[in-house]
Amino acid sequence: MLLAVWLTVGKEFLLIRRDRVGLFMLLVAPITVIAAAGFSLAKLYGSRSAPRSEYSVAVLDEDHGAVARAILDGLAHRPDLSIIHASSRFDAQQAVRERNLAVVGIVIPAGTTDAIEHGRVARLILYTDPVEYLQTIKIELALSELCRNISAGAAAQARAQTAERTRNFTHQLDQARASAAQAHAQAARLAADADASRAAVEPRIRARIETALTSVRNQTRLALASLSRLIPEFERSGEAALAGTGG
Repeated sequence: MLLAVWLTVGKEFLLIRRDRVGLFMLLVAPITVIAAAGFSLAKLYGSRSAPRSEYSVAVLDEDHGAVARAILDGLAHRPDLSIIHASSRFDAQQAVRERNLAVVGIVIPAGTTDAIEHGRVARLILYTDPVEYLQTIKIELALSELCRNISAGAAAQARAQTAERTRNFTHQLDQARASAAQAHAQAARLAADADASRAAVEPRIRARIETALTSVRNQTRLALASLSRLIPEFERSGEAALAGTGG
């Protein structure tokens, strides 16, 4: 069995040695193809030897908000990307599909920042070239990661702002409760002071009223006494006047 295998392998090597073209294709051609593929795809799959700003992206900022600035900053910090600022959507599209100046065209529509801040869905517009499929996929993945980071940051900021508003509202509510308690205590003190003042003033008022009533009673008695003395004198004067007239 082993002898048969050895004879077969020896026969194949003899045939390959005589066929120089076959020997070349068997040894050199695979190495050449692998090396060419490795060098050509090194830039795409993040090789350290890839030069800076290997791909260009055309960006049109119609939003001019915080999210748009975050996207532009994120793209600018990518070592393998360079940004071309487009003047219009048509310009961004032509830069990708006609002039071949950029691999992908990115449009940040107006209202993107407002949509993210209010929890709505925001979408970017991409112009791509089907011929550069692999490069487009790489840029789209990088852009998706960047958008996820921006969304996560916006969500974290929204949670922080909500927590801050909750703390402020709780603090204001505690202050309102404390103010209400102070007002209630002050009202209770004022009521107690009013009751005490009323209790202290009532005897004096009653004494003054009694004094005034006593004075009025005394004056009334004096007036009645004077009137009782005047009535007999008036009667005697009337009788004398009648007697004089009769004589």
